[in-house]
Amino acid sequence: MVQGGKFKIKRAYQSMMPQLPKVPWKNIILHKQVHPRFKFILLFAVQQRLATVVRLQKIGIQVPMNYIFCNGDTKTFDHLFFRCPYSNQVWRRMLSWLQLRRSIGTWQQELDWMSKVAKKKGAYAETIYNTFAMVVYNI
Repeated sequence: MVQGGKFKIKRAYQSMMPQLPKVPWKNIILHKQVHPRFKFILLFAVQQRLATVVRLQKIGIQVPMNYIFCNGDTKTFDHLFFRCPYSNQVWRRMLSWLQLRRSIGTWQQELDWMSKVAKKKGAYAETIYNTFAMVVYNI
């Protein structure tokens, strides 16, 4: 706080602020080109705080066990977005439309990939990012 005999307000402020770890998905959420409605859902999705069947049951809310897309018995986050045949087909079609040749991974792998894409500049990267946000919102 004191540097060279002088008080520095910046150092005092920094010493009072908690030092939180940086999150790898920051670029995904702070992207300017995405509609706020998609960004809001995406924020909950990257933190895995969406109201999935498993999450609702953990807090005591009784919900039907039948999965609406595929009647599968797994209601995890990865299943909802990438392992369910319905959502997997949606992702495949979007990747095909974007002319991307890549395999669909787990939720964490897709977030890591998307955070790299969100750092890039250009219309193509923005199209990929916006498509990702819209698909997450719609699923």
